[in-house]
Amino acid sequence: MKNCFLIIQWIILISILQAQISLAQEHQFKWISQTPITDNNPNTKLEVRADTTLNLGFEVKPNNYEGELDKIIVKFRKDNEHLLPKRMQLRIIYEHTGITEDGEYTDLVIFLDTIVPVKENTLIYQYNDKNKLTEANLIVKFYPNKNYSEKYWIEDIFITRKNFQIYEEPDEKPVIYLYPEETTIVSVKHLNSEKFTFSYPNYQQGWNFKVYPSGEIEDKTAKRYPYLFWEGLSDIKASNKMGYCVHKDSMVTFLEDKLSYQGLNDKEITDFITYWAPRMQEFPYYFIYFANQEFEKEYPVQVNPKPDSQIRIFMVAKPLLYPEKIKGQPLQKLERKGFTYVEWGGKLIH
Repeated sequence: MKNCFLIIQWIILISILQAQISLAQEHQFKWISQTPITDNNPNTKLEVRADTTLNLGFEVKPNNYEGELDKIIVKFRKDNEHLLPKRMQLRIIYEHTGITEDGEYTDLVIFLDTIVPVKENTLIYQYNDKNKLTEANLIVKFYPNKNYSEKYWIEDIFITRKNFQIYEEPDEKPVIYLYPEETTIVSVKHLNSEKFTFSYPNYQQGWNFKVYPSGEIEDKTAKRYPYLFWEGLSDIKASNKMGYCVHKDSMVTFLEDKLSYQGLNDKEITDFITYWAPRMQEFPYYFIYFANQEFEKEYPVQVNPKPDSQIRIFMVAKPLLYPEKIKGQPLQKLERKGFTYVEWGGKLIH
């Protein structure tokens, strides 16, 4: 009987661990409360009075995420009928469940309770506590400048996290083009191919194909491919110091200019834009960083015969609700000559 009880305990423990692993793969943060200021739409806003108290539920997954809550950011809009509050009270309350000898219990715990001044049109509160929350309520209370009849416009409320990526796509659609000066048997070997999650044609300790000057790639069965395709996982991140802030309506023109400067031809630019530009239309702005050197370090490649010119471009993109002032990233102008190897890919961080 005792052994049976231990087996049941192990089954429950394994189930909990599997659930936590599943959550760890989701990497989600979301507002439980759906309001005009939690819908990620910069064009919506919420009118509140000075005697209003907002109670906004939010959820953080997984339970064992890395990194801690970092900031609360509240953005206001002022007009003739709406003022900017001078200060606000922020409070985060969460339920803590524990187990004692008497059984399971649940307590409401105050994680944060502080009054913060509003500077210009934005409130920014920096956390010091490194507790890790999974689900909680953010309570916002307003303090009027003169009387409780005052009204305010709130544009957005954000909760950010330090050292934690909310959601991150794998490296998407790195494709390889080969342009020998004459028909040649070409071998391509990625030294970190164990990170591949998919490849086409199938990567088997390397690619070996007959390649024509047109760029067509032919296998042993005479089947032809326009390029070699793979996807994988990496730790490549966007730079915090430089890059580009691009409005979604300017994305195509921006990519045409930057990709051409870095050496891609018209076909390669078209392939890049038709894959990536539609994925960067959901938000008004995107931060763009070309992590070419990081890509070279993360995924070194050996090509035989050795190309006369090699162009490897890797874009990291992150959506923005508002434009940001970013130091421009200097790019290397690349020229094509002789046998040319071209590879491009990217990552979209949400």
